[in-house]
Amino acid sequence: MDTTKIIQALTYIASKQPDRTIDNIKAYKILWLSDRCHLRRYGRTISGDVYYAMPKGVVPTDAKNLLEGKKTRLKTDNNYFEMYIRPTENHKYSAISEPDTKKFSQTDTEVLDRVIERCKNLSGQDLSEISHKFPEWTFYEPMLRDTNLKNSYKIDIDRFFDGCNDDPTGLFQNENPEIVNLSKELYHQYNR
Repeated sequence: MDTTKIIQALTYIASKQPDRTIDNIKAYKILWLSDRCHLRRYGRTISGDVYYAMPKGVVPTDAKNLLEGKKTRLKTDNNYFEMYIRPTENHKYSAISEPDTKKFSQTDTEVLDRVIERCKNLSGQDLSEISHKFPEWTFYEPMLRDTNLKNSYKIDIDRFFDGCNDDPTGLFQNENPEIVNLSKELYHQYNR
């Protein structure tokens, strides 16, 4: 595994913005919601990234490290990153090339498009606050609020399968519980 698909997902998200530029936090939250949605429907995430609960919500680690110029967990080709993404001022980045959509399945782009559409009028701060309502953050909230403890915790991916009673995005309303359970079984079957 490498960061190619994460880079393409970040490029895809930015390319759908009017000026092809997006706030990093908003991009992280769109990627998280897309991965969560895809996992619950199809038994796998889009990006393959690992998520952490942090004070500003749920964060994809390699995506964050890529945009901040830090070392990634997965192998990264810096030239590949620089062909598609240019970090800009004020914690934003721009898509400088068209995304390579051959890296995505049909369901990947359908879910990304749906999440981007649902989030188009929300800021990164709005999405951070929304992420605080989901079980993959609330489980870690007591530890995150304790200033004597660390400020990030690796999220158990099974938390993505837990329901959220207060989902302001509407992305997870009217889900079929049988499909979610089958997706969870499928995920565990291929990720042992």
